Amino acid sequence: MHHFLVGKRVCVCLFFAAVMWSASESVAATDVTMKVKVRSESDNDHGEIELETDQSFATTAFETETEIFTLQITLKNNRDQEYKGVLQWCFISDHSTGEIFDEEPIDAVPATFGPGKKEIVLAPGAALNEVIVSEPFVFEEKTVDTEWYNSGDTTTYEYETGDIYKGYILFFTVNGKVVSQVSNSGRYLKEEWIEKCRAAINKL
Repeated sequence: MHHFLVGKRVCVCLFFAAVMWSASESVAATDVTMKVKVRSESDNDHGEIELETDQSFATTAFETETEIFTLQITLKNNRDQEYKGVLQWCFISDHSTGEIFDEEPIDAVPATFGPGKKEIVLAPGAALNEVIVSEPFVFEEKTVDTEWYNSGDTTTYEYETGDIYKGYILFFTVNGKVVSQVSNSGRYLKEEWIEKCRAAINKL
């Protein structure tokens, strides 16, 4: 009788471990796939603005470019079970602050842009289409020529302000685990950018 109970206890433990292992592997990287098509719209504006004061006469020449990007996403459930998850996204831009150093614009810095998320339910074996429209990427270049009346000198400064589109990252998560991810560039799927984008999304 004693040996029977020991054997039964071992079998129960092994069965429990098998169930836990199966649950941890229930969502594989290939269970959900994503495909993305990108479409963009752009608009340009340029002109000059003049401003005169008692001390100076300034002419500001500007050129502004505005771009909006649309991601057309197809999520495909490759399994015969339903998945409830969260579609998360983050765009990447070259961000210019408009500041200058040594009379030159400070170089643009890669940054996260327009993060977002949406709850998604994928039926067994189904494909689902989603559309994400970015916030406008607005980038402006300005050249300011100023004539100073007192000294007769003229100064010229250039400014660069705003964001230029560089790419996107998309995640589909189930129970907090990334099941599928895609980007326009492999560099944005490295850990550095994944962490930056997940941090930006988590602030929403």
